[in-house]
Amino acid sequence: MLSGYFVSLQAFFLLVVAAGLSALWSGWLRQLALVGGAAAAALIAASAAGLFGAAFTAERDIAPDAIWSVYEAHSWLLVGASLPASALFGGVALGSGLPRWLRFWCGAVAVGYVIGGFYPFGGELEGGVGGIAWFFALILGYLWVGVVSARSLLSRARRQPLT
Repeated sequence: MLSGYFVSLQAFFLLVVAAGLSALWSGWLRQLALVGGAAAAALIAASAAGLFGAAFTAERDIAPDAIWSVYEAHSWLLVGASLPASALFGGVALGSGLPRWLRFWCGAVAVGYVIGGFYPFGGELEGGVGGIAWFFALILGYLWVGVVSARSLLSRARRQPLT
């Protein structure tokens, strides 16, 4: 049940980050960031609903096959969010307004999400190479959001000190 709350928070923060990043650009890059972030957040929120459903069915002593099918739907939705998230990170990598190293990092995350987005088609839920790529893209994406947020807050604090 706790993981459902964390996945719900992930959807919310991804939407906030997409909205914040889209403010850096105009035109098609802005639309790519907004649409990619919104679609990924929607799929992640649906994935959280699947986790809550699996917890609900487990508490009610329903057949294990039903629990597994709901959990498998959660996995597909969560991994399905990687392709729209790759659009978000790819749009950021193509845009300007951030240092080159942050855009390169973003491009690596986008490529990892694209590779990882196809891992369920390998026939195994363990993931293999695609699962590893998806996992590292997820971790590097979280780190990227943290670094960009910290840089943004620090640069804003230097320009406008609190009085």
